[in-house]
Amino acid sequence: MDGQGKLMNWIKVAHPWAIPASASPALVGFSYVFYLNNTGVLTGVNWSFGVLAILGAIIFHLSGNLISEYHDYMSGVDIKEKTGPARLIVQGLFKPKTVLYYGYSVLLAGIILGVYLLVHTGLPMLAFGFIGVISTTLYYRFKYIALGDLIIFISYGLTIALGVAYVMTELLIWPILLVVTPTGLLVVAILHANNTRDMLQDKAAGIRTQAMRLGVEGSQVVYQTLLLLAYL
Repeated sequence: MDGQGKLMNWIKVAHPWAIPASASPALVGFSYVFYLNNTGVLTGVNWSFGVLAILGAIIFHLSGNLISEYHDYMSGVDIKEKTGPARLIVQGLFKPKTVLYYGYSVLLAGIILGVYLLVHTGLPMLAFGFIGVISTTLYYRFKYIALGDLIIFISYGLTIALGVAYVMTELLIWPILLVVTPTGLLVVAILHANNTRDMLQDKAAGIRTQAMRLGVEGSQVVYQTLLLLAYL
């Protein structure tokens, strides 16, 4: 039986410990709207839509984790000897296809929530949804050609905060991109550190991440630069 019949395994395979990477920029967007509302710059804010948008960002994130888990296993990236969190497909607790279908089921829930927000807000939600679906379903492809850091910065570092603010106000509040950039840099730093840790295994699997292109020393410089820029 997949997951050995344990609910905890179904939770663990989605890597919930990574949720702060999507929740943080979403909360930045929510907080910035809260600030603008309190200072009288904005009125008529839909707080419930903001909460739904944060939930949606987390759902898309978990879906992406599951889909990437499947593709990392199928491509040979995830092996028993790999460092980092436990990979439950590798351990035999899940069939690969089960995790893939699980991921797409979670994605469907996120899309349904996104359609609801689209109907009650406006067409810009289509763009946010498109970016969300692409980054969720195809992130592994970008990662394998050294574009993972870039796609994560665009989708997690910028788009989530802008999207949350939009559904709350039906306005594209562009200054929020500057406000959320430090958070986005920290999210990319986490990803970059993970890829640096996994360089040897990724090389053996025949993929090429940004960390591999830079090498250990170059990756350390990039990591330190991301942290420095985030706190300037």
